[in-house]
Amino acid sequence: MTTVQVRQPPRAGILFIGITRFLLILLFVYTATSKLLDWKDFQYQLHNQVFPDPIAGALAYLLPAAELITALLLTRRQTLSHGLACSLGLMLAFSIYTGLVLFHFFPRVPCSCGGVLKAMNWQVHFIFNIAYLLLTIAGTILYYKKEVRPNG
Repeated sequence: MTTVQVRQPPRAGILFIGITRFLLILLFVYTATSKLLDWKDFQYQLHNQVFPDPIAGALAYLLPAAELITALLLTRRQTLSHGLACSLGLMLAFSIYTGLVLFHFFPRVPCSCGGVLKAMNWQVHFIFNIAYLLLTIAGTILYYKKEVRPNG
């Protein structure tokens, strides 16, 4: 019988995953809450976007729900892998959208950010999103190095 020895990440890796979780939870709870607290403005801003009104209407409900569900998934060890996957998807989507706005892909510049994020210009917002995207990627890689076990 052979035993497979699994290499555990150093404490720094575990700490990094914890910090990543905390920052993502903070971001998603904050952004969802700011959308819900200023619901009418959030809906108006979504309808000012470049996509059709039916999509904007659906996103008004889907975005805060996705952010809150993702934050919830990140709080439990049993659902952390799903939370990281959702975080990766959300941050990738937000980063692509912000990049498209920044590089004038759309005919006009919309705005739908709330709270402190509303004060950022598009360049700062893009850098912020990319930083969170990279944080999420690094946290996900470290998580899978720690959690995924070889069969055998």
